[in-house]
Amino acid sequence: MNFIKICLISILTLATLVACSEDKDKDKGGEGLNNVLNLTLGKKVIDDNKVKSTNLLITDKEGVPVSGATVLFGEDIDHPFKDNQLITDNNGEVALPKNWTAPLPITIEAPGFIRITYTRVEPVAQTLQMDKVEAKNFIEVSGVTTDYGRLRSDGFIDFSLIIPAFTQRSMINFDLSSVISPVNDTLSVAGKNFELPSNISLPRQTESYIFPITFEKPVYRAFIRNPGFYKLFATHGRFPFKKVIDDFRSGKSVFEVINKFDFNGGGQKDLQINKNMNNQDISIRQVAFDQTVQVQAPNFVSDLEMVSLSLVNQGGYFYPADLKRIQPGETRALKYPSSATDAYVLSALVSKDAVPADVSRELEGDDEINLMSFFTIPKPFQDITQNIQPKTAGLSLTLAFEHADTSQPVSFIDFVDAPVINNNIINLDVPQISNEISPMATYVTLSEIEELGSGKVKSEKKTRMWDFLAGGWQSQVTIPKMNVDFDANKSYRWEVLFLGRKGNSPVSGGHLLDGITHVSRSSFNF
Repeated sequence: MNFIKICLISILTLATLVACSEDKDKDKGGEGLNNVLNLTLGKKVIDDNKVKSTNLLITDKEGVPVSGATVLFGEDIDHPFKDNQLITDNNGEVALPKNWTAPLPITIEAPGFIRITYTRVEPVAQTLQMDKVEAKNFIEVSGVTTDYGRLRSDGFIDFSLIIPAFTQRSMINFDLSSVISPVNDTLSVAGKNFELPSNISLPRQTESYIFPITFEKPVYRAFIRNPGFYKLFATHGRFPFKKVIDDFRSGKSVFEVINKFDFNGGGQKDLQINKNMNNQDISIRQVAFDQTVQVQAPNFVSDLEMVSLSLVNQGGYFYPADLKRIQPGETRALKYPSSATDAYVLSALVSKDAVPADVSRELEGDDEINLMSFFTIPKPFQDITQNIQPKTAGLSLTLAFEHADTSQPVSFIDFVDAPVINNNIINLDVPQISNEISPMATYVTLSEIEELGSGKVKSEKKTRMWDFLAGGWQSQVTIPKMNVDFDANKSYRWEVLFLGRKGNSPVSGGHLLDGITHVSRSSFNF
């Protein structure tokens, strides 16, 4: 029954790809965070030339003031001046310290929010944002996918993948559990049980490989971390059963097989999710992917792979339509619905080492399938208390998010090495400046990584603990002297993202992380 693993690996890989100090002469793009904030925050920045406010305002990403937040000016308490730690009032404000006369890092923490350090902030009145912490427990939404019609034995396996539509900003903090369910369901085939992530739906169908095999798992279960409004989208795909099995058994990689997947359409359900919900059925015939857009790959070296995902924009929410591998210099068509008024393409360059080169090796015996291992290159254990010089990095990839009507090859930021921790300094590998892409920000995160999955299929949950945000592309970030509670029995990840924006791309919101079109990211676990 190794073909079940083949189907699973194919669908899951496809789903997952659907995915400072002051004197920095080498720092790229702007002279400090405040300059970038004034360019991108629009109305949410207090213009010091127009108002006489002498306060710093702390809000969440919706602009709601955060009261009771601790604000540290500098890298340590009482340094560089006394009484440099303040608490926001009921309006989310603190008065600007009189001794704050030069750019400083500002670290903000509050109950229910992720700690954030803005690495270089000018001493003027302005607004700084915080993100709420991700919930520890998941909210379950379940239902069935419908309207496949009569599925005859035609040699194809039909399936649907149900995921929340994402925003441009949420693409930056990708969490594997958002596309691969943290919970498995059991699929019974020919008297044997197999585990599939619960957000995959398989309508009843019978296909033959030596003998007839019936598949049936119509119910999906999607899991949401935070209450709120969501657009849940079911993407309907199919692939030639025998051809894909034979390709994998002959040793072909996932990249070599992925273009055999065909995507016909899908459907969505708009939900205000505050608690567990069932009977949330989704018809996969609401929209047909009946139009194409041409995507042209740049020239790149042979040890890399490029995949592109067409996306449909619905009021700032994006859902996936088609996914294809594109070779160097090749132009390939991607589907999207003709009813769409606004379509984009999300492209990724990734090392071939990011997924197994020979999937047939993953199909021997009944060993577990650990999806994290497909997208993280193995590395030695690292001790956070020591200087860290990783010999091998976690997954490096570079992403481009561009409008679908471009006639030019996709452009990317250079690959970067994983961050290197030396005492309280994060050393970063800065990419080269491109004429097309403006260097907007350096974003470093420290996260707790939890392995998920109750059986043989493993996924992960990433919980951000500390964010660092700097204007431009920085070669170093200083870690303020604040306590971090590490558990020796848990895994953690340092990740760096260099964020850019194509010259004429619109800014979509009121924060430095909004309007980003290009990302180069690298990480390592410890």
